[in-house]
Amino acid sequence: MSKKNKYQNIADEECKQAVIFARVSSEEQKKGASIDAQLKTVIDYCNNHKFKILDKFSIVESSTRGGRLKFYEMLEFVKSQKHKTAIVVNCVDRLQRGYKECVELDDLRKQGRIEIHFYKEGFYLHRDSNSSDILRWDMGILSAKMYVGALRDNVLRSQEYKREAGQWQSCAPVGYLNISKTKTTPADIVIDEERAPKVKRLFEEYAKGGRTLQDITNLARTLGLSSKMCRVNKTISRAQVQNILKNTFYIGYFTQKGKVYKHPYPLFIDKELFQIVQDTMEGRKRAPSKLYYGDKQYIFTGLVRCGCCGSLMTCETKVKDDKHSYNYLKCNKLRSKCSQKPINEAKILQQLEKELSLPINISDTMLKNIKSEVKKQLKAENINTANLKRDITIKLNELDEEAKNLFRGYMRGKCDEKMYNELKTEIEMEKEKLQKDMDRYLEIDAETDEILANIAEIAANVGKFLKSPIISEKRDILKLILSDCKTEGKNIAFSIVKPFDELLKTPETDKWCRQQESDLRPRHYQ
Repeated sequence: MSKKNKYQNIADEECKQAVIFARVSSEEQKKGASIDAQLKTVIDYCNNHKFKILDKFSIVESSTRGGRLKFYEMLEFVKSQKHKTAIVVNCVDRLQRGYKECVELDDLRKQGRIEIHFYKEGFYLHRDSNSSDILRWDMGILSAKMYVGALRDNVLRSQEYKREAGQWQSCAPVGYLNISKTKTTPADIVIDEERAPKVKRLFEEYAKGGRTLQDITNLARTLGLSSKMCRVNKTISRAQVQNILKNTFYIGYFTQKGKVYKHPYPLFIDKELFQIVQDTMEGRKRAPSKLYYGDKQYIFTGLVRCGCCGSLMTCETKVKDDKHSYNYLKCNKLRSKCSQKPINEAKILQQLEKELSLPINISDTMLKNIKSEVKKQLKAENINTANLKRDITIKLNELDEEAKNLFRGYMRGKCDEKMYNELKTEIEMEKEKLQKDMDRYLEIDAETDEILANIAEIAANVGKFLKSPIISEKRDILKLILSDCKTEGKNIAFSIVKPFDELLKTPETDKWCRQQESDLRPRHYQ
């Protein structure tokens, strides 16, 4: 039997029953009189038409987002009826604001199983409705759809205006708190005095180098730092910790839809610390030895990788009792299954003292020749660095002039405030980037001079330096001399950076002079 014949009896009968459908889009609308007003008008309408009211569906549901579960619950109830049923609503946009439900509703109408009554518009649809009534239905939906589109456009314009003004329009990042708007004060974001110090601790620990994201995540959990966003409070994950460490909100900027905005909220992370964390995370360089955050320091931080899986070895301290403790290196085994066991730091130092403490006799003449040769090799690089610094200085001056011209144009009305703020932010960010590059080149110059002055003394006294009680001195010497350090059982395998490899292997200076590298900077600058 075809569907047409199946529902023929229902289609031919007179409609005597109805369901009432009243809808609002949000809880705020529900608190008003909207639902009650809709129910009152449609109940009176049903009474006037002598409809038996089967059920009332009063729902809070958007008609443009989600699957409209309540709407389809009402529709299934109507389909289950054995008699023709009227769906009575206050107006078209209370039933729908788009065309996606039209297909199913129109199929039921054409089968004669339902009627759709619109109180406000003063018409209803049934199996034999003419094209004029169908058009009125379509126009009602189109009008509701245009209203939704205009509302969306207004919201987007408002959001963009607030972003241009530096206003963050969502849950504040971990370490901050959202302050709700009141009658006398606007909404704001303030530092969370409880969690901000914990977030800063994560940056400081990661800036040391040699710490994995899992190490920092474990620390965050130990500190009791949660991923509290608005009213949600859950255990923090590794991905969330990574997002925290990469979030520019902590240094005054946020990015939305690929565009960077500057915000006015208070900061508790230094830009220098943030940049060290980014450099460490991206592997461009290790943090400079003179910059440390926190109290605990280790000799091999960020220097040794696991020979089994390639992960950085983490330095930790094992405390036996109040008087006995020792440092060791361990692999976190994050990349793959790894069989590397922890290695005692003291045993690695003994190995290095034995292998690097070779007898070297460097005369004054040899030292003079060494420095002369190193100066020749560095000359070309110094010229290149000077050219780069000159180019940066010229670009900074050009940006200053560009900022002045932009301000003059703004004062003369050649650009509006939105364009002015946008271009000004771009100029400021470009200047910050160039200034960081300049500072990096100045730092390289200082370290190059230091290397040149101490190159022979360092090579001749490696063993002495390794016995020094100053941890930072040991670490700096090892970073300067060693590269490609990997575990090999309970020992480590390593390479020696030129020209130290030749000095530590043989006193024959004629060999290393022909083979040394021109770049004598520490590996974290490469």
